Amino acid sequence: MGRLPFIRENFKKGIKVQQVVDSTGYSRTLIERRYKEAMGYSIHKALHDAKLEYAQKLLISTNLSVGEIAKLSGYSSEEYLYRIFRTEVNMTPIDYREKGV
Repeated sequence: MGRLPFIRENFKKGIKVQQVVDSTGYSRTLIERRYKEAMGYSIHKALHDAKLEYAQKLLISTNLSVGEIAKLSGYSSEEYLYRIFRTEVNMTPIDYREKGV
C-alpha cells in the first residue's frame, strides 16, 4: 500500500492529517485506524517522514538554502526544519549537507 497517493502528491504543500482524511471521504477515526493497521504507523508519521526524507534529499542533491528547502518540503519555517533535524537526525540541516549522509 505504501503512502497514500494523496500524501505522495501533496506533502510538499504542508498538508495536515485532516486534509488526508478529507481526501478519502471516510471518517477520521476509520481512515486513521485502517491506515495504521495496514502500514504499522500513523498518517501523521507518514506525512512527517515524507517531508523529512524530501528535505534530506534536497540537502544532498542541491545547493538550495535551508529556508528554500524547508518551504519546498512542506515545513512551515526554516526554524521548524532545524528543530525537526535536531530531534530526528541529531544534527542541523547544514551539518547533514556537509557530511553528505
